Amino acid sequence: MSTSYDISAILDRLPEFTRIFERDGHTPQRIGTAWFALCPFHDEDSPSCQINNERRRFHCFGCGASGDPFDYWQKRHGKSFKDALADLAGMAGVGPARELPTQSHAPKPQPAAKPIQPLDSAALAKWNDAIHALASSPQEIQRIATWRGIEPAAVEFATNRGLMGLYPYYGQRREAFLVEMPGPTDMIPVSVHVRLAPGTSGNGNATKASWRYDPPDCGAWPWIIGDVSKAIHIFLVEGQWDALALVSIMGWHHSFPENVAVVALRGATSGRKFLRYAINPDAWIFAFADADKAGATWFDPNGGLLAELTAKLKRPYQLQGYMPSTDGADLNDLVKAGEIDRETILGLILPYLPNKHTAPYPTFLQWCRRHRGDDPPLGPAAAHILADPERLRGRRPLAAWEAHWKRLKTPPEMLEHLHAAWSAYQADFRP
Repeated sequence: MSTSYDISAILDRLPEFTRIFERDGHTPQRIGTAWFALCPFHDEDSPSCQINNERRRFHCFGCGASGDPFDYWQKRHGKSFKDALADLAGMAGVGPARELPTQSHAPKPQPAAKPIQPLDSAALAKWNDAIHALASSPQEIQRIATWRGIEPAAVEFATNRGLMGLYPYYGQRREAFLVEMPGPTDMIPVSVHVRLAPGTSGNGNATKASWRYDPPDCGAWPWIIGDVSKAIHIFLVEGQWDALALVSIMGWHHSFPENVAVVALRGATSGRKFLRYAINPDAWIFAFADADKAGATWFDPNGGLLAELTAKLKRPYQLQGYMPSTDGADLNDLVKAGEIDRETILGLILPYLPNKHTAPYPTFLQWCRRHRGDDPPLGPAAAHILADPERLRGRRPLAAWEAHWKRLKTPPEMLEHLHAAWSAYQADFRP
């Protein structure tokens, strides 16, 4: 005789999903607003398996295992769906009681994770030497800026804040970033993220760059510019180069706004750690994901990073997520290609900026119509643009305008006026 079960009734009456994990010998821990445990399906030192009690779902950011309690029970205990259904029905009290697998099926006890220590005096001295090495080398600053398609002043900005340097690693100086974790009263420097170019010492992959952490057991932490506990506008990107590209096009290397924070993540591990930070619940978060598989996981409504961050805000619409339309592209790629600039970013975020500009954010052409009667250089530049029958329309980056002016062989003096007008246009809408 077969027995039928009401799956919805089972799910409604099961213990919380974290309790099922505990029954199997795991120790879920709360990180931010989410629960995490060591993954039952692969070896790891820090918990990457997220458990959502409300949605009855689990997802491991390390190995990709995911599902509901039935999926978990089948995979964890080697059961068929039919047997998993009967086991959990008995556990929920909506079916005959069954002898359930004991905790002998639990994973082997993991050694207690070592507490993360702040960098000691010797490590800090080594990092200060790395900062000095970059700050005193205009050639290296220019090399990095040219390579990443950003302003040299943006590299200097990160260096002057003590967040970027040329770090000695495997006998060579490498681009590196200082990362910090929240402490009781302040941020604590805990690690250096070192970039290794393809095929260089320490990176045997001849086609792909990689990152190393010093000390290595610290792992990936977010790289943050500003204070996320006080910032009104938080910009979330997937890497340090994306963060520097954003700083460069927004002009924040000249004067970084007190109400802004820029957060660069290093994969799912870093994103999970970012949930531990005290984030201003009144902030607006603008998240720019990479156009790849990892970036797509940000938008997963069942435990994705953006869903977890939204839970930390007062209102769900305070978080806006974006992804490039070009496969594999990231923010730095688009900045370097001239496809995105300050005007583009402001066009996305201005509706959410609580400032004096209540009218829709104007295009450069609309701005010129307002200023054609101004004194030089703005007035003549605006008049020149408005008199051009082939002028560009819509929201176009500076690179597109420059290409247009070059094609028209615009005189050098007028080019200077046009660039001054563009700078004034951008300055009118600085967040």
